[in-house]
Amino acid sequence: MASRKLIATAIVTFLSATSFIGIGSQLVNSKNAEPVKATSSISDTVYLELNSSYWGNYPAYYTIHYWGGDSSSSWPGANFNDNNSASGNAILKATWDTSSTHVMIMRWSDSSHTTEWNRWEYFNANSFAAGSYNYFQNDVDSNCASSLVYENSGDVYFSNADGWANVYAYAYNATHTAEMGLGTWPGTLISDISSDITFDSCSGLYHLAIDHLIDDTIIFNSGAGSQTANLNITLGADSVYFKTDYLSSGDAIRGAAANFVYDLNTTRLAVSANGDVKDASICGISTLDATSICQSYNALSTEAKGYINASSIYTYTNQSSSSADANISVSSIMSQLSLISGVSLSSRITFANSLSNSYSILLTGLICVMGILTIGGFYLLKKKKAN
Repeated sequence: MASRKLIATAIVTFLSATSFIGIGSQLVNSKNAEPVKATSSISDTVYLELNSSYWGNYPAYYTIHYWGGDSSSSWPGANFNDNNSASGNAILKATWDTSSTHVMIMRWSDSSHTTEWNRWEYFNANSFAAGSYNYFQNDVDSNCASSLVYENSGDVYFSNADGWANVYAYAYNATHTAEMGLGTWPGTLISDISSDITFDSCSGLYHLAIDHLIDDTIIFNSGAGSQTANLNITLGADSVYFKTDYLSSGDAIRGAAANFVYDLNTTRLAVSANGDVKDASICGISTLDATSICQSYNALSTEAKGYINASSIYTYTNQSSSSADANISVSSIMSQLSLISGVSLSSRITFANSLSNSYSILLTGLICVMGILTIGGFYLLKKKKAN
């Protein structure tokens, strides 16, 4: 009997040790489990910047012919500017494939591309690697300077801490000054405002969706004299967050949190209910949606969850359709969604980024030694009792 107990204890101790080993490994590996980085798009748009002193001095039509990669265009190539004429200091766009190794840009007098005015070739004598360039700037009649620009696509959030009556977003590219993707000053009026949300201690969350934007600097402004500093708009993640008094680049962690709260509120507002359950309510969210929301929450970093939990949404106090609305903490909302979905909410523990993999090995080794010592201690204790 004693030997059976010893064997059972040894097995339990071993399994516990291996479980802790797994946990230790997960804890260390979790330092790399940060929000997924979104690579700025450089693959499907090619740009041609005209110069009013050269190609842009008279209306013309433009095409780009590319080949030598995974795909190629049919002669005379893809149309810039939807095959509409262009002139002046304009930036034209076309769809192409950056895997190409041979590129040729043509300037035509007519939309049928029968009379060629100018040609610029980039192959053979020049070094053109796939994906190395996607922006061509006409600087003389026989040449186009080449560079690589990154497009920003994703969600930008803004908290109007100064209480401006209106919020505009103006963007520009510090190098390619002809591009103003959000329009001339003061830019685009942000009309997508989630007034139900309190995020980062500010009432109302402003949302701006951007797509294929090559501007790298953004300025939020009131349209009436007040504005932020010039802010770096390069998206390090799918979402970034700005605030009136944040004079820096966009905050990716707050951006992920803002994006989650915004999407949660959007799902809530889409609820159509009747009877005891209110429209635009949390408890009216389906089990499937609640499951997806809880899983998305669990995938976020501990820091992002902290910003989420500190937020609130103006919604029902309970499921009764006659109950008054109030600011409900998102942490309480998530608890309710966890009950609806059956998905428990995880609290992720992470080590500091400076923790190296050698510490994981050390932690694993210590746990193994503890397990062995426990088994040995049990064996000596049983042996002493037997004597």
